[in-house]
Amino acid sequence: MKKVSIILFMLLLGVTFNGFSQAPAPADFFVGTWKSTFQGGPQGEMNAQIDIVRKDGKLTIHLSSANLINSRVQEERATELLILSDHAINPGLATQQITGRDLPITLTKVDDNTLEAGMSGMPLSFKRVK
Repeated sequence: MKKVSIILFMLLLGVTFNGFSQAPAPADFFVGTWKSTFQGGPQGEMNAQIDIVRKDGKLTIHLSSANLINSRVQEERATELLILSDHAINPGLATQQITGRDLPITLTKVDDNTLEAGMSGMPLSFKRVK
């Protein structure tokens, strides 16, 4: 009976220890520079670039698009990132007009070096710049 008690105690201690041990923090997948080249834009071939940086625990975003301003991360998940941006005509000028607010852009992880973006019904694929 004493052996059974010791075995059960050790088993319970092992389960408790494993339950409270911390898993390593996941890698910060979205951080970095992402680039896409796509055909069929108004001027033919177009390039898009997204720079994502983590500052003070929050993701900050910079889109290369001149018309998408005030980009911010709305929601961050392990494999998905929801970005909201405002659309402006003549951004930065005195005649600037905001034509759309909180336009959603969803970045979805495909593999370690590829993102898919749903942007106004136009699918884009971004590759990590190394």
